[in-house]
Amino acid sequence: MGWSLGNTTALTLFSQKDLLPQANYEILESYVKTLIIYDATLFAFGWAPSPEDKPPIVFEPLSNFSADEMPSEEAKRSFHAWVSSYYDHPANPELLSELHFAERTAHATSDNWNAQDLAAFVDYGAVMRSEIPMQVSSLGPEVKVLGLGPGQTPASRTMAFPKCHIVFLRPTRTTWRCYWFGIRAQRIYEKQKKLGKDMRPAIFLPIEGGNHFAHWDMPEKVIENVAFGVHHNRSTLPT
Repeated sequence: MGWSLGNTTALTLFSQKDLLPQANYEILESYVKTLIIYDATLFAFGWAPSPEDKPPIVFEPLSNFSADEMPSEEAKRSFHAWVSSYYDHPANPELLSELHFAERTAHATSDNWNAQDLAAFVDYGAVMRSEIPMQVSSLGPEVKVLGLGPGQTPASRTMAFPKCHIVFLRPTRTTWRCYWFGIRAQRIYEKQKKLGKDMRPAIFLPIEGGNHFAHWDMPEKVIENVAFGVHHNRSTLPT
């Protein structure tokens, strides 16, 4: 299971079938049944909006971050509010420009975080070492995990664990980068399936009313969706 940009780490094991000796894959095949992609961001798949599709003015809190200098306290607070706000996106947008791009909204999960919370789960040193260098816009090889890249060869020949099912968890009030990833991934997946392409079995589950921190604000609903996705996938596995 991966979350946000951390999905990149989860995808690594699945995107290439030559990372481990074949004997290892044969053993792991019996145990690796489901990959859960939870509220992935566009960056996790190396996707970026086209210049003509992206609105001219978009709040980009990560632009205040660098790999060389610790962000200011103001920049941190701004990012916390943006990433944990509740946005109002249309259910079936045709264009990226239709999404909600506010700097923050009236309610953000971070409004309830205290110093102890931040000390427990925020590490800006790790952000500088890992996440900032990953903010690239080229289509990365990790998209092979879904067979969503152009000109992909059949999944069974290019990807590890091709029978592994995927559960996409898509909070409906998350940041625009994550919401648009879910919309785009589902549309591309369904289009490729209709064309008869060799794709991993997948299910897309909305977390209604959830933001990027749905696991914090509504953990029961997130767990219910995880359980449903895993159960659904197991029930459709070949015997």
